[in-house]
Amino acid sequence: MTFPAIYYLLRQFVNENSRSRSVAAISIGTISGAVTSFLLSPVLVEEFGWDSVFLVFGGLFGPVFVILWFWFVPSTTPVDDTALASLGEEDEEATIPIGYFAMLQNPTLGAIFLAHFAHNLCHFALMSWLPTFLNEKLGMSGNSLAISSLPWVVMGLSVSMSSSLADRMISEGYDKPYVRRMCTVSAFVVAGMSMSVVAILTSSIEPHPVATLAFLSLALAANGASTAGGYEAAKLDLSRTASAASRLQSLSNTLATLAGVVGVPLVAMLKGNGADWENVFIGLSCAFFFAALIFHTLGRWSGPIL
Repeated sequence: MTFPAIYYLLRQFVNENSRSRSVAAISIGTISGAVTSFLLSPVLVEEFGWDSVFLVFGGLFGPVFVILWFWFVPSTTPVDDTALASLGEEDEEATIPIGYFAMLQNPTLGAIFLAHFAHNLCHFALMSWLPTFLNEKLGMSGNSLAISSLPWVVMGLSVSMSSSLADRMISEGYDKPYVRRMCTVSAFVVAGMSMSVVAILTSSIEPHPVATLAFLSLALAANGASTAGGYEAAKLDLSRTASAASRLQSLSNTLATLAGVVGVPLVAMLKGNGADWENVFIGLSCAFFFAALIFHTLGRWSGPIL
């Protein structure tokens, strides 16, 4: 429920030339959580056992987040529907909520859903399996597994840079659909190519740790860049109202969360009983290339559709 609520607020408060950076702020918050968990979890496990990970992140951080949410998030927001008074009847009718089934049938929204799914497939797979990969393939263990936070740090930097670039291009007059498509497609292509290189490196008996981490970081950086300036900000562009943005994100995030259900066991299946990690990265590479192709083909629109 959190992300639909956040997108409602973004659509209320953020103007169209700052949407990429607003989405980036949310993404960086998510990435910061990943970095914190990857840094602290090995230390907690070494010092206090596995129980401490759940107690700290669930029992401590969760309630603190809830308190901060009610403290900082206002209980009322500006009404974004006041502009409807100046719209024609056709535009007023267009703001009638579109059902979820109708959203699924829209090609442009379908391309966004697929992009979100591909992003999360990589995100959940590596979030769950990266420490295991570093242990099995690169020989890291204990506190040294904190290096698994590095790709997420690089990802955060790329999200910030790509969002600023996208907002600048839009403020200079570039067409928003073009900017969203360019950011999404180019990012997924780079991510797919980087994953292919990681697959080649891990196919050797003793892959080079620095090169492997470097291309993993590049893949995650590109995957992050696809969001803020690309398909995630497009959800705000395609929505006429805050309610529409919230509904669109609720469906998109639900479908994309299924990537965790699929991706985590898929990694176990692809790598098998051994450490055939190249199969995992080939699979992720194919997912990125396919999502890039579909978004390039169908990710086109001329104005809000919700």
